[in-house]
Order: sequence, then C-alpha cells, then structure tokens
Amino acid sequence: MKKTKLSLCLASSFVAAISLAACGNGVTSSDNAIITIKDSNGLTRNILTDSIYASYKKETTGVSQFYNAILESLIRYEYENPNQSIREWTKSIKRKATIEEEAKSNVKNDKNTADENAKSNGTSYEEEWEKILDSHNCEDEAELLQYYVYQIEKEDITDKFFLNQNDTTLTTEWIGINEDGEKASEEVKGVFPYHIRHVLISISGGSTNFYDGTITQDEANNIGNVMNALLDVNYSFSDVAQKFSGDSGSAAKGGDVGIMSTTTSFVNEFKLGIYAYDAIYNHNTAETKNDVIKEGLGLDEAYTFALKNKDGSAVVETSAANAFANLINDGKLQTVPYEAFLKIKSFAETTTNAKGKQVNNNNAHYYPRNVLYNYYLNFHNPFVITNEKLDAKSGLVDPTAKLENDHFNADGILTDGNGNVIIGVRSEHGIHLMIMEKSIYDFDAAKVDPNEASLEEYYTSHVPSDDEFPRTQAGALKETYVNFITTTDASTYTARANEVKNAVKSFDSTYDYRLFEYILNIEANNISIKDAELRTNIAEYISRTRTNNKQNAYDTLNSAWRTYTELVALQYDNRTVWTDVQTTTKDFKMIHPRCAIGFKDHTGDENAWKEGGVCYYEE
Repeated sequence: MKKTKLSLCLASSFVAAISLAACGNGVTSSDNAIITIKDSNGLTRNILTDSIYASYKKETTGVSQFYNAILESLIRYEYENPNQSIREWTKSIKRKATIEEEAKSNVKNDKNTADENAKSNGTSYEEEWEKILDSHNCEDEAELLQYYVYQIEKEDITDKFFLNQNDTTLTTEWIGINEDGEKASEEVKGVFPYHIRHVLISISGGSTNFYDGTITQDEANNIGNVMNALLDVNYSFSDVAQKFSGDSGSAAKGGDVGIMSTTTSFVNEFKLGIYAYDAIYNHNTAETKNDVIKEGLGLDEAYTFALKNKDGSAVVETSAANAFANLINDGKLQTVPYEAFLKIKSFAETTTNAKGKQVNNNNAHYYPRNVLYNYYLNFHNPFVITNEKLDAKSGLVDPTAKLENDHFNADGILTDGNGNVIIGVRSEHGIHLMIMEKSIYDFDAAKVDPNEASLEEYYTSHVPSDDEFPRTQAGALKETYVNFITTTDASTYTARANEVKNAVKSFDSTYDYRLFEYILNIEANNISIKDAELRTNIAEYISRTRTNNKQNAYDTLNSAWRTYTELVALQYDNRTVWTDVQTTTKDFKMIHPRCAIGFKDHTGDENAWKEGGVCYYEE
C-alpha cells in the first residue's frame, strides 16, 4: 500500500513507539537519522529520517509536523519502556495492555456507531465506517486503533505530569499572581480566576434601551420578590438562587456558576463588572501588588482606550472621555437603594391613576414600574445595594431613613449574610446579583489566617479523602472550591476537582510544550535530535507560538474592556442630554422617580404634572 501524503491519523504516522506507520516507508539502516531513541534493549533506533521528512524541514507546517512527531515518539517511548523510567511519576502510568484494551473498546464503539448510523440514515455500514475513519484522518482500522492508543497515552501522561508538576507552579501561573503579590509568570499570562455565585433576575426587554426600557408585571414582581428574600435572614443566598434565579443551571447549585476567569465566555457586564468592582472599590490601588493585578487585567489599557477615538485621535470633552470612570460613577461606588426594588414590585400592576385614567395615554414608559426600573436598575456599570429608603414625595434617596437588617454590613451595603458584598449589574440577560466566594486579591489569605485556604489551596485539584487536601492546623478540612458544596456524594467532589484540574491544564494552550521539554530533557541520554537546524527550528516554533498566544490573550482581554467601556459611554450619553459639551451641566432623559411615586394622586410638586413639567407627557 502506498500513501500520497503523510498520514494525519497520527502526527508522525507511528503505530508503535519508535517505529513508522506508513506501509513501505519503514526506516532502514541506510537512512540518514535525524532523531534516534535508545530502546529497552539498549539499541539505538532511527525514528525520523531525512529521506522521509526533508521536504517539511523549513516550512512552518513542517516544523509543527516535526514537533508533533517527536512529542508522539517521546510519549510512546515512555509506555514502551516502563521499566527504564527514572522518574517517580511515570511509575503510575497506565499499563500498555490496559491502554490497548481501552483503545479496542473505542474502536468497537465506533463500529457500533457506524452500524446504527447506517440503519438510521439508510446508508451502508461501509459508508458510515469510512466517515468515522475520515473524521480522525485514518485510513483503516489499524490506524484508528493506534490513534486511540496514542490519545489515551497522551491524556494519561499529561495528567500524571500535571499532578507531579502542580505543587505550586502551574496553579500560581493560572492565577497570575503569587503569594507575595508579584507576577507569577512572564511566560504565560494568568487568567485571574474568581469563584462566583449569582442570582439572575431575568428581563426580557432589550439591553440597549438605556433610559426607556420596559418590564412586565411578572418581572416587576420578581424584582421585589428577590429583594424580599435577600433581606430575609432566614434565607441564604443559595436559597434565593434556587427559588428565584432565571439561570436554571446555576440555580440548582445555589447560584454557583463555578470558576470565572478572563477567558470565560460570560457577558462583559458580568465578567468585567466583577473585575472593575474588586480592583477599584475593595482594595488600595496604590499598593504595588494590586497594580500587578490591574496591569494583568488590562485596566489601565481600558482607561487609555476610553480616552481615545477608535482612530487613535484624542477625544474632545465628551462623556466618552469618562467611559471608564463611568464604570465606577466618576470614582464613586454606584449605589441603588433596596427600596427601589420593593417599590417596583408595589407598582407592578399600576397603569392608571386614582381617577382611573391611563398613564399618559397608556404610554408604557410612564408606567411607574418602568420609571423606577429605568432610573435605578437599567444601567450596565456595577452597583451595590444600600439600606437607604426612598423619599415619599420625590422618589429619590432619603439619607435620613435607613433599614436595620442583619444582611447589611457596617457600611450599609447588602451582603449574603456571610459578609460577601452583593454586586449588581444589568446585561442582555437581565439583572445579575453576584457574590465573590474567592477573589484574586485573597492571594495572601494564608498569611493572615493559617486555618483559611490560600488562593492556591482554594483551587486544589485534590478531593477531601486525599491526604494532600488542604487542612487546618488542627487537621480539619479547609473550605476550598472542591468542598464548597457540602455533599455525601463523592462524585460531586471529584467533578469539581476535575473542573479545577482542567481549568489549570487548559489555560495555557501551549501546555504540551511543557511536557515535551520535560521528557526531552529528562531522557537526554536516550533521545537525540541530531539535526541542529531542526533543534533550532523547533525551539523557535515553540517560542513564537507562546509569544503569539500571549499577545492574543492580551488583545482579546483589552478588546473586551474597550467594548464594555464604550457601551457604558454610550449608555451615559443616552441617559443624559448635554446642554453644553464643555461643561458638566446636563439634564436627564429619564423620567424622574417622582413621576412614579406621585402618579396615583399627582402628589408632590404640582407643576411636575402640568404641561412642560417633568412628569407631563403631551398626548
């Protein structure tokens, strides 16, 4: 059998360690060896030869082919030579016989799938089998079997490598900052993970109706119901999420959305709202360690973007110049009084005044529930909820009247009862009420309290039954992401531990390079890359890929910040009418809260209800 191209089923066409797969293309002693491996009998064998791969030598795709071929060779070698292993961690790799049985099972499953597809599609078994082979770029069953063998070996050894190398290094790189507040790694950009829970108050209206959005009666009732539950000391945040959250997936887990990072595909308001709040409000930004995080999050760059037009030119004095500042309400924490939520509920069905007249010819924007919703909740920058009440006439905050409730902290900010501040933000899905179970600024928690999990410990990949699971000085289990949800089902802990493991392993898309370099270095006496040009090309290929990936991560994050800050700037413009672009004088487009509070009886300033008044609408 002759092949017109290198088999793509396996990167190097190997069907067994240190041997070539392509029929008729076996390695001969006369070939010029590029890479050799010493086998278990001490004999040196040529595994890559110039006569086969010369045409790929200087091409980018060729270098990547070489890299993949060598990586495969290194991994296959470890499983072909288990008795020669000189590292403790390789002693626990799967036995070759076990791997082959798993691979055969996978092939058998594929055959069953081909048979079932043939019956359901009205095709032949041969056609469906060929589709499966093509999907893996394999030509026959033998290649498919070896494809699965290698995939199982690679997954197994990568997992063992992760466990061996991950005492501190990789998790710290994933976090992006070490326990001293310094950058964890220059090589790979950290992703700054948070552990988040939320309650989603679903809103069906458009998310870009910045000042004239509308909500339904049911949505208005739900807004108030959620607040009543959050104020009820008999309810935990988990209880509220389970009962009211519009995100059914997280609601079933008490609002737990898992690990959020800069690479998580959450909406920008959710993700960047958390980062903006935590970076600016909760911590002293003058501290060097916090500047490290701000730099890693691209916060400074986001602010620079906000001060420029898209073409890079300077912005004239407009609200766009304050785009990032608007995220934080010109440097102050955006606040919403708790009573605004309850008033929205109280006006859920109100569409007529005391005389039975429809509000402004039944214009929904003037329904009291919508007036209050737009004024207090319909914005995309992060906010917190205060214990302040509303004035009975103006509908504005009454600074002299506050609610006493155990869920408000000393600053009058609503928490989940455990001291975690509830952060709100509006997105396309509705209103998110979020809490941070673990912040990236908790990196030095262990120095404060040795019985509390440090940031690295919090994201352990061990389960409570492991000896390595973080424990207090008295031997009790520390609270980590794994055992955050208390359960008697051990599989839940395993699933959460695997979630951490996968997050840490996958944050660096060049993770394979680490394994490649490690094995190549540790097996230096057994493996030899004789071609100097090839060694250089592979090293440059790895370096170039790492650099490109780091830059792409940087660009992606900053693009998200730019999009978010521009959205907030647009929102700010939409919610205000600028009477003079050179001053801060402005009039709000939004209908004043007094128009909702006094609608029933037209209470308050009577001029507000006359033609030209703030509550008047010309029919």
